[in-house]
Amino acid sequence: MKPFAERCHEEMTRDVIFLLQIRRRCYHTLPDGIEMVEGAFVGRGGTEYPIEHILRLSTPGQDYVEWWDTESVWLDRETAEAYGEAHAYNYPDGWRVYGVYAKGALAKLIQGT
Repeated sequence: MKPFAERCHEEMTRDVIFLLQIRRRCYHTLPDGIEMVEGAFVGRGGTEYPIEHILRLSTPGQDYVEWWDTESVWLDRETAEAYGEAHAYNYPDGWRVYGVYAKGALAKLIQGT
């Protein structure tokens, strides 16, 4: 595993962690007044709703709905990608590794690695 500072420099963010995310897809009829805008479910007035809320209110139907779920969190991209490749059969709709900035107690913990 690369040193923490080197990982942050490569990813161009501080206190970076990596999310192994899996793509979810289904066909549902969205509730009235809800539409998908740039990957987010947005209602009247600009309110954003989480996918769990949308699926609870919708019924199977014609609208194609897609979102990303975080499967696990990793300290380095290489290990996360190796895991994703080794378990790709579990993710038929696709997977990705996404680097994000961590803050608070988690950031303090990972700085010690």
